Amino acid sequence: DGHAADSRTNSRGVDLNRNFSVGWRGGEPPGSGYYPGTRPFSESESRALRRLIRRIDPDLTIHYHQPWGAVLAPCRGPIPAQRLYSRISGLEVDRCRGQDLPGTVTRWQNRRGGTAFVVELPERGLSDAGVRRHARAAARVAASHG
Repeated sequence: DGHAADSRTNSRGVDLNRNFSVGWRGGEPPGSGYYPGTRPFSESESRALRRLIRRIDPDLTIHYHQPWGAVLAPCRGPIPAQRLYSRISGLEVDRCRGQDLPGTVTRWQNRRGGTAFVVELPERGLSDAGVRRHARAAARVAASHG
């Protein structure tokens, strides 16, 4: 519903990628675009994703966002999955960007174990060839991870 409303939030004004429990903090006001909700997992969408991740317990998860146009990676440590995805997709690796954002799904999921990272698609969207490149990247990363 955020896309339809030209907003980064859901219909209740909550930034769903600030609504997870690891590092969650309030402070951003409703309407700011970064409002994290009244508490972690206050939103049905966040709770649904939490249930899914707990049920399937993935070893690897790639979350797609927009519009930074980069494969996000932590500031330190090995990042083989992100580097492979970058090489195949053509997006640059961006270390540290977004790493300390409060309440993100990747911080929550990485705390649980496994590997979760964000691919920020370009603002302009993807061509058909770009979609195929990203699909190949995801499939290769998944195959190399397991």
